[in-house]
Amino acid sequence: MNNLRGDLLDTWALTLIRNVGNARITIRNTDTQEVLQQEELGAVLAAFYVPSVGMWGNTSVQLPVKIQGRRPP
Repeated sequence: MNNLRGDLLDTWALTLIRNVGNARITIRNTDTQEVLQQEELGAVLAAFYVPSVGMWGNTSVQLPVKIQGRRPP
Protein backbone atom coordinates (compact mmCIF):
# COMPACT_ATOMS: atom_id res chain seq x y z
CA MET A 1 0.00 0.00 0.00
CA ASN A 2 1.37 3.39 -0.95
CA ASN A 3 0.36 5.86 1.74
CA LEU A 4 1.67 8.85 -0.24
CA ARG A 5 -0.50 7.97 -3.22
CA GLY A 6 -3.65 7.75 -1.10
CA ASP A 7 -4.26 4.04 -1.77
CA LEU A 8 -7.38 2.51 -0.22
CA LEU A 9 -7.37 -0.82 1.62
CA ASP A 10 -10.99 -2.01 1.62
CA THR A 11 -10.92 -5.74 2.41
CA TRP A 12 -8.23 -8.12 3.56
CA ALA A 13 -8.68 -11.71 2.33
CA LEU A 14 -6.81 -14.59 3.93
CA THR A 15 -6.95 -18.33 4.48
CA LEU A 16 -6.60 -19.60 8.03
CA ILE A 17 -4.98 -22.95 8.77
CA ARG A 18 -6.24 -23.04 12.37
CA ASN A 19 -9.48 -21.90 14.01
CA VAL A 20 -9.23 -18.58 15.81
CA GLY A 21 -11.06 -17.86 19.06
CA ASN A 22 -10.83 -14.09 18.72
CA ALA A 23 -9.33 -12.54 15.60
CA ARG A 24 -8.01 -9.00 15.89
CA ILE A 25 -6.88 -6.57 13.22
CA THR A 26 -4.51 -3.72 13.96
CA ILE A 27 -3.37 -1.35 11.23
CA ARG A 28 -0.46 0.76 12.37
CA ASN A 29 1.69 3.46 10.84
CA THR A 30 5.14 1.83 11.00
CA ASP A 31 6.91 5.19 11.05
CA THR A 32 5.03 6.70 14.01
CA GLN A 33 3.51 3.53 15.56
CA GLU A 34 0.13 5.33 15.51
CA VAL A 35 -2.79 2.86 15.49
CA LEU A 36 -4.94 3.76 12.48
CA GLN A 37 -7.59 1.08 12.95
CA GLN A 38 -8.20 -1.73 15.41
CA GLU A 39 -11.05 -4.24 15.42
CA GLU A 40 -11.97 -7.47 17.20
CA LEU A 41 -13.76 -9.90 14.90
CA GLY A 42 -14.50 -12.75 17.28
CA ALA A 43 -14.22 -16.39 16.27
CA VAL A 44 -13.08 -17.22 12.73
CA LEU A 45 -13.11 -20.75 11.33
CA ALA A 46 -10.18 -22.24 9.42
CA ALA A 47 -10.24 -23.85 5.99
CA PHE A 48 -11.16 -27.54 5.95
CA TYR A 49 -11.02 -30.44 3.49
CA VAL A 50 -14.07 -32.60 2.68
CA PRO A 51 -12.74 -35.96 1.44
CA SER A 52 -16.13 -37.23 0.22
CA VAL A 53 -16.32 -34.48 -2.41
CA GLY A 54 -12.59 -33.84 -2.78
CA MET A 55 -12.87 -30.12 -2.10
CA TRP A 56 -11.75 -27.52 0.38
CA GLY A 57 -14.28 -25.40 2.27
CA ASN A 58 -14.02 -21.99 3.92
CA THR A 59 -10.88 -21.20 1.93
CA SER A 60 -11.17 -17.42 2.14
CA VAL A 61 -12.06 -15.17 5.02
CA GLN A 62 -12.90 -11.57 4.14
CA LEU A 63 -11.97 -9.09 6.85
CA PRO A 64 -13.49 -5.62 6.52
CA VAL A 65 -10.88 -2.89 6.56
CA LYS A 66 -11.58 0.68 5.56
CA ILE A 67 -8.34 2.64 5.61
CA GLN A 68 -7.00 5.12 3.10
CA GLY A 69 -3.52 6.55 2.83
CA ARG A 70 -3.01 10.18 3.65
CA ARG A 71 -1.49 12.33 0.97
CA PRO A 72 0.95 14.95 2.16
CA PRO A 73 -0.45 18.51 2.27
